[in-house]
Amino acid sequence: MSEIANQLEKNLKADALNKALRDRPEVEELDRAQIRPDAGVADSLAGVKNTLERKTKADALNKALRDRPEVEELDRAQIRPDAGVADSLAGVKNTLERKTKADALNKALRDRPQAEELVDAQILTDNQHLPAAIQSAHKSLEQQMKADKLSRALRDRPDKDELVDAQILTDNQHLPPTLQGVHATLEKQMAKDELAKKVRKISAGAPPTSAAAAAAAAAASNDA
Repeated sequence: MSEIANQLEKNLKADALNKALRDRPEVEELDRAQIRPDAGVADSLAGVKNTLERKTKADALNKALRDRPEVEELDRAQIRPDAGVADSLAGVKNTLERKTKADALNKALRDRPQAEELVDAQILTDNQHLPAAIQSAHKSLEQQMKADKLSRALRDRPDKDELVDAQILTDNQHLPPTLQGVHATLEKQMAKDELAKKVRKISAGAPPTSAAAAAAAAAASNDA
């Protein structure tokens, strides 16, 4: 009986071993679960390595907790969930808000005015609703037309002598600013000399009383 019992026990152990070998996890599963020991670390250092990893994770967690944003920042960024809504309804609320915004946007797009209406209301210039490829050509054409108009105006402008002859521009207006003052002073002096010459002619052929009156008139003119 003892031999049969021993044989039975051996068979049970063999079956259990075969079952364990058959059901053992693959290496990839052990790696994903971080169960398989690191082959690059000696057994005597494995405990130190694990302790160091746990310490590093704890430090990272403490830093994240220390640097986490305040409640006010989450509210401003609309990240914190609404405290007045149950967790089971938060998803429904967010979906409803997105749907409402989408409906409002679609309505605004549907009711937006046409380009012709904006042009008629002088909100949009006539070329802004053209295709992009044509807008560039239209802009270049406008610039060319402006350049042609300016060139024609410069080509057809009258000379300074013509403006002086037509008394549109006085003779000294086209002089440099540094000479305009000298020219004006010279004109005044010439006018005074011309007036004095006329007075002398009148005085030479007029009675004494008339000569005195002419001299007085000349003096008054000089004072002016």
